[in-house]
Amino acid sequence: MSKIVLFDLGGVLVNWKDEWLFAEITKQFDIEHDVLKSRFDQNIGSLFTGKVTEENFWQVVLDGYTNSKNYIIIDSLFSTKYSINENILYEISILKKTNVAYGLLSNITAPTRKFLDQTGLFNDFKISFFSDLLGLAKPEPEIYQYVLNSLYPEYDSILFVDDKEENITAAQKFGFETILYSPETEIGSKIAQFLNK
Repeated sequence: MSKIVLFDLGGVLVNWKDEWLFAEITKQFDIEHDVLKSRFDQNIGSLFTGKVTEENFWQVVLDGYTNSKNYIIIDSLFSTKYSINENILYEISILKKTNVAYGLLSNITAPTRKFLDQTGLFNDFKISFFSDLLGLAKPEPEIYQYVLNSLYPEYDSILFVDDKEENITAAQKFGFETILYSPETEIGSKIAQFLNK
């Protein structure tokens, strides 16, 4: 049985919280947090899959709250606030030493992906599934089916690490083993359990 571990980016490999973005937007545009989050969640899939630009995304989300033309917010904020999760990097280094396959499965905007690529973060990842390149986004079932079709039969057991419960629940329906990640998660022991099964 060949196993592979797939990591999410934002909230797992990369320290990033949507709340940082919500705080910045509510400050800039005087929109209520709950309204912002609802509109954001309803429309973010279109941005992650490249169906709309960030400018178009914010025009919809902030409709009625602003006349501003400065809609390049996510990527400019990301580049100043993000950091690499050293705990996850350490776990990946262990996988690398033991020749266990690993990769990325992430919802991401094209500018953010290009920015992270330029930092060299992706250099060690031979397998990656990015929403903006696939036109598919978590937690929609099509992305998990695509991953399965791409990995099978070389890999018939997949562990997926993500920080969002809806993404984990969707992956489980396709037979993925999962870890719902938080900074308190004992990630090393959970990965070891998967590998030792």
